[in-house]
Amino acid sequence: MIQRWKTVGTHTAADLFGVPASGNQLWFTGVNEFRAANGKIVERWGVIDALSLMQQLGLAPSGGQ
Repeated sequence: MIQRWKTVGTHTAADLFGVPASGNQLWFTGVNEFRAANGKIVERWGVIDALSLMQQLGLAPSGGQ
């Protein structure tokens, strides 16, 4: 079973990866893969688009030249 998701939130309160809260809206996506056995999820593997999040926080350069 595969799940694709998107999270949207506002960067408030605590630092995120060392970046002080900005009040800006942030978003990122991810994909989860699940393995089921006997009708129950027994394993999960997941990845997030950390690069887009780091770019929004100013920790990684945006694409282009």
